[in-house]
Amino acid sequence: MHRHGFTNARVIAKNLPLYIYGLITTWLIALGAYPLVFTSLGLTPSYALHPVYFSLYFLFFLCVVRFLYAATLKEIFSHISVSAWRILAAFHIFLIFFFVFLAYNFTLPPADPALTLVQFYTPTLGYLLVKIFEVALQQVFIVLLVLALDEVFKDHLRIAIGFAAGFFVAHLQLAFILPLSFVTFFAASAAFAGFLFPYILLKTRNGFVYTYMFHWLFYLSAICYVVVSTS
Repeated sequence: MHRHGFTNARVIAKNLPLYIYGLITTWLIALGAYPLVFTSLGLTPSYALHPVYFSLYFLFFLCVVRFLYAATLKEIFSHISVSAWRILAAFHIFLIFFFVFLAYNFTLPPADPALTLVQFYTPTLGYLLVKIFEVALQQVFIVLLVLALDEVFKDHLRIAIGFAAGFFVAHLQLAFILPLSFVTFFAASAAFAGFLFPYILLKTRNGFVYTYMFHWLFYLSAICYVVVSTS
């Protein structure tokens, strides 16, 4: 079993190809099924309108992933330093102050489900709660997949290019619901992050914490753009 020289974490799986296939399938279901789930319940799939339901949805899948990949996640989190967890706690305090500042100093975009651009980027504490769970879920999937692919390819550049291409293509579907300028921002940023994440995760001990905060910076930029452009 290959041990990572930087993260010192192991992928614990008897059948690695099946492990990777199951991981990707679970990822697609968790992050792609919510429109169907919420619509079937008679709810508008909007973060702004139903932050508690969305938070519970992503929390449920976090628990599912925690159960399915418990051994590997235990390996990953056991090697994160105490100081990194403290930095992460301080970062969440910063997020709370950031959202409160925007709420008190800018006119928030309306939570109208017809306004697709703003319904997912309304800087409220409800949105913050949803995003904490969603970003955490995404980063758990990412670190699990990066470590698994490193077991197969042992080529960081190849993995980084694959993630960049995958993230770029995944965000192009936003062209159906968002303005072109926003789609371009999303796709380019996603490709950039997709290229960096494998290197950060594989070459730093606290890569999970760093990529989680980096992921949040992307959303904070999007929120600032929406708030300023609609105020």
